[in-house]
Amino acid sequence: MDYCTSHFGKRLNDLTIQDIESYFQQERIETDQLEFKSISQHGNLNDKILGIQRSICAFLNSSGGLLIWGAPEGKKYMKKKKRFTKVF
Repeated sequence: MDYCTSHFGKRLNDLTIQDIESYFQQERIETDQLEFKSISQHGNLNDKILGIQRSICAFLNSSGGLLIWGAPEGKKYMKKKKRFTKVF
């Protein structure tokens, strides 16, 4: 099963914006295979793009994952020496 199907219940080509909005109605936590990138009005665009490129490279150097670009901004916290982001 691919990552999109495991998280959204449908294949990537069938995914709609409503599916993604509905997904974020519940609190979500990033994992090794699920990464959220938000778009903020503040900050340097090149820094944001670099962060996304790093996430993609990390997925390519591991078992893969699902990157959701444009996710709502969340709160960062530490848990068991790992950084997690809660997204609402």
